[in-house]
Amino acid sequence: MGLGSRIAGMALVCATLEAGGPAGWIPARWQGGPLEVRRRGGAAVSEITRDWYDSRTLDFLENTPINCLLVTWSAGAEAALEAEQRKLVTSYARAAHRRGIAVLGLLYPGADPGPAAAAARKAGLDGLVLDGDVQDPAKVAGELRKRCPVVIPLGRRDWLWPEADWPVWGTREAVRAGIRAVSDSDTVYATPTSEPWIESNTWLVRSLGAAGGGRPVWLGNVLENPSADGYVRAIADAAAGGGRWVVAPDDTLRAGLWRGQPEALATWRRVGAWLNFYEQHAEWRAFAPAAALGVIQDRAGKNSAVMDENLNQIARRRIPYRVIERRELTPAAIEGLPAVLAIGLAPPTERERGLLAAYAGAGRMVVYKQDPPGPEAFAKDLRDLIGSANLPVRLYDAASVLLQAGADPGGGRLVVQLVSYATEPPERILVRAAGDYRGARVFSPDAPPADLKTNTSAGTTDVLLGKLAVYAAVVFEK
Repeated sequence: MGLGSRIAGMALVCATLEAGGPAGWIPARWQGGPLEVRRRGGAAVSEITRDWYDSRTLDFLENTPINCLLVTWSAGAEAALEAEQRKLVTSYARAAHRRGIAVLGLLYPGADPGPAAAAARKAGLDGLVLDGDVQDPAKVAGELRKRCPVVIPLGRRDWLWPEADWPVWGTREAVRAGIRAVSDSDTVYATPTSEPWIESNTWLVRSLGAAGGGRPVWLGNVLENPSADGYVRAIADAAAGGGRWVVAPDDTLRAGLWRGQPEALATWRRVGAWLNFYEQHAEWRAFAPAAALGVIQDRAGKNSAVMDENLNQIARRRIPYRVIERRELTPAAIEGLPAVLAIGLAPPTERERGLLAAYAGAGRMVVYKQDPPGPEAFAKDLRDLIGSANLPVRLYDAASVLLQAGADPGGGRLVVQLVSYATEPPERILVRAAGDYRGARVFSPDAPPADLKTNTSAGTTDVLLGKLAVYAAVVFEK
């Protein structure tokens, strides 16, 4: 019997929330124990996986901001194995709590919620995570929340809707950030004249963040055999949109850490440094998007899938945009935007129709009389219709780079976050911001901040960056 069909009698009393609660949690998948070995059918490094909940693995978290561990809790195995796992995790959770680290139990499909919840209460876990294709997650979560305020989803996006009482909007439906390879080679190049197919989750983070009313967004996808750059690119891709990738060290990295291998330790130190960088610049998450386009979103509407792909393609075309929830559509929400995309209104109400007509005013409204083109061609149309002169930020010589731009509340700073997705990126990038700025600095997790030379002309400010391996942020100041 599956997880979704066995919810009677569940009860969970959570421990005092560690690390300030979900809004302040910086999560990592920390799967291990004999149950994890069985769940995987025998891991390649099963001995290390089995022994992962030795308290010394908590030492790996030192010098990182990780303060929330997602641990293997229940997967519907035989009672003796589940009991052995719980005993091991209970001791480990106590050791983690002494260090101020929250511990969440992963519930997989097939888990029996009653015993799992009772054991979680006894162990003092800080909450549960529904991971994978759980049947009827809303019903399961509702039962759990009767006694525990923290139940986090890491499943399909259709679990998420504005009325859902998730403290974190999490999903496993994310892609591996990078450029889709078109050959058997692992190396992917980008040149100024090419347009590679970039796989990114930043648009998804921004979409979910808007729909969730600002609740934290977690991406719970697991990378297969990632490189050191692969780890930090996943972190940067989510962070640029204001979310978090749930750090998931693979078996090779964990084995290297366990054995003290220099390469693994260096990779993990870099992961920690990148996580620290985004916490040091957490204020950027609150910056208002500097946008040339407002995208009206209704995730409950019939066009939600089309809107998702439109957002994806708009990001690939480097059109700075703002996501506007349909329920929050007001004259103030679209004031000052050069363009608004209203496909999410299907159909518009009389109020919405009047609001958009007033917005168009002396401008123009573009309507496709026949079926609109596919999202890729549509995004190209949008860029042409908006015009380069109306973009708040433009990039040159940056075919493998996507951007996110935001302005601080006072309007004195503009931060342009750049993520490079190619293994061999271009050698230089020109960043052009609309407006006259007196200075600019570049920030990167791998290097100290540095001043940039600015060139201001005709109401724009240019800066030139050198080779961008994965990520940099340019902060323009008036």
